[in-house]
Amino acid sequence: MKVAIDARYVREPLSGIGRHTLTLLKGIGEVNPDFRIKVLVSPDTPVPPEVQNCACFRFAVVRSDPHDLHDQLALPGVIRRLGVRLLHSPDAFAPLLAPSLKVVTLHDLISLTCRKMLTRSKKSRWAPAWKAWLSLQCRCADAVVTASRHSAKDIASHLGVPRQKLAVIPIGVEAPPVTHESPQGMHEPFLLYVGRRDPYKNIVSLIRAFRIVSERWDGPIRLVLVGHRDPRYPEPEQEVRRLGLTRRVTFTGHVDDTELATLYETASVFVFPSLYEGWGLPPLEAMRYGTPVVSSDRTSLPEVVGEAAVLVDPTDSAALAEGVLRVLSDPSLAQRLASAGLRRVAQFTLRREAEQTLQLYETLLSRGRRAPARPGAVGRS
Repeated sequence: MKVAIDARYVREPLSGIGRHTLTLLKGIGEVNPDFRIKVLVSPDTPVPPEVQNCACFRFAVVRSDPHDLHDQLALPGVIRRLGVRLLHSPDAFAPLLAPSLKVVTLHDLISLTCRKMLTRSKKSRWAPAWKAWLSLQCRCADAVVTASRHSAKDIASHLGVPRQKLAVIPIGVEAPPVTHESPQGMHEPFLLYVGRRDPYKNIVSLIRAFRIVSERWDGPIRLVLVGHRDPRYPEPEQEVRRLGLTRRVTFTGHVDDTELATLYETASVFVFPSLYEGWGLPPLEAMRYGTPVVSSDRTSLPEVVGEAAVLVDPTDSAALAEGVLRVLSDPSLAQRLASAGLRRVAQFTLRREAEQTLQLYETLLSRGRRAPARPGAVGRS
């Protein structure tokens, strides 16, 4: 099969799309199919050794940027020269005129569904144009991949994508590094959140819930918030100062994978109060370390965590605090959640995601252009 995966989204610092592209490649490397896959890279793409040395990959340098208009004109020629029959774009910037089958991954429609909360986001400010572009991308694609049934329903509803063109392929979770270390400078129990600062992540409600927890918990407790600082959204820091929690809340900013592993491994509870997720990888990452999870009950998150987390209404800070206190005060519940989490996350491996993706490629190539996407179609688990 002549398949190409566009890995130019892998760049430093790694975005969510770049990280997912890498994990997909690692999963395909584990499967090690008996055909070769072209991997499109930029001259400076940081390709890790386990991908670089995999026998099933052949790398091709493409000098244009996938987000530039020039790429729409240049990439079709590259695809033609490489003899590619199917191109997989991990983001919604596939060349519209590509002379091949096209698979496009669309993780979510947050910029459209959460537009009122994201007035400082360019995509939300230009929502009509962005929606038109996404609709065009989906119309020109032979299959649209997304990670959850909830996202698939949103894509079908908002963009008018036929259900038979949608493939639901859950994102795999990497095996974690284990450190058995304590976070530097932290000696008390702590709650952990990992993710962005955007308003739909609902961090302000988490901070308010933490104040309730800290008032009711008998002993020291800390809240650790991991993620890049976003100057567009200063509200979390402002709320911490307003509530007088400066000494009990830590904003780490970005941390490397080793430090993140330490935080996941040693947190008392992982809390994820998001109002909208297309998938929701951090709760599953926490489960990989046996950390009990308290999660929002909105959008895709019940589908992701199943019965392996305490689900709460994220708009109710008191309910969020009550969920956390239940886990903190009941060691047997915490242990049951940890065990259930390990079983849950075992269902979402890199290998399984890769196998479903390769099956989709085979189905499309065997049926020709505009073939329906069979693996994980909407309504199937």
